[in-house]
Order: sequence, then C-alpha cells, then structure tokens
Amino acid sequence: MNKTQQWEMVRDILANGKVSKKIQAQLEEILAPKTGGGTIYPPKVDENGNIIELYCNWHKEYEPVEGFKKSPKAKSGYHYECKTAEGEWKKYMVKINSIKKEISNVVNNILDGNVTVEDARQIKEDKEAEISKLIEDRKNKIDFIG
Repeated sequence: MNKTQQWEMVRDILANGKVSKKIQAQLEEILAPKTGGGTIYPPKVDENGNIIELYCNWHKEYEPVEGFKKSPKAKSGYHYECKTAEGEWKKYMVKINSIKKEISNVVNNILDGNVTVEDARQIKEDKEAEISKLIEDRKNKIDFIG
C-alpha cells in the first residue's frame, strides 16, 4: 500500500468515524500528502545515468557511491550515510548513551544519599552540556571520538 492509498484509508476512517469537522480539517492538513519534494542533494551521475557520487548526510559532502551500502528502501537505492559514517554514528551514539546513563545514575546516587539534590542538578546540567557539545561538534564535523 503506497502513501496515497494509506491517506485515502485515513480519510475514510475520519469521514465515517465520530470525529469533529474541526479535528478532521486539522488532521487532513497535517497528514495530507505533500506535492513536489525531492532532495536538495541529488545523486551525481555520469553521462550514462549511472550514480557515481552520493551526498553523505553525516559528513555533509558528496562521496563516491562505492562507499555506500545498498538500501532497497531508499529512493537512490543506497543508504543516506556512507559506510564510514555509519561506524562513526555507532561510536557517537555509544558516547551519548553513556552520558545519558550517567545522568540516570544521579537519581540512584540521590536515593542512596551519596549526592545532594543541588549537586545532582549540577551534574545533570554538566552532562547535558556535554551532550550538547557533542551534538554541536558533530554538526561542525569536529572529531569527537577520542
């Protein structure tokens, strides 16, 4: 079932259900299929129409197609990040999740009496700032994996 068919099914449910006209109108505005679209970074092709470079969403630049995994779900037939970026993403998420775990451990430290609430707030703020810095460094393509 394509998106248009799914949308038609939702419209039928809304029309036959007990949903107010106001809510129907709001949902139609939110869920209606968008026209146009496309990517601002289309694949680069050779004179025969073969894809030679794709835009890597992680590195924010075009890279040779050989560096990308195939993906039957993607419009171009390839993942949106190159293979190198996927490895970097995994390391990045391990670091982010590690910091988030440290934040959640603060609650246990409060309950155990090891940390005051004021200290816990400061630890939480420091850890959240660390996450924000990682995110900003990633956006600016700064190596954050030590």
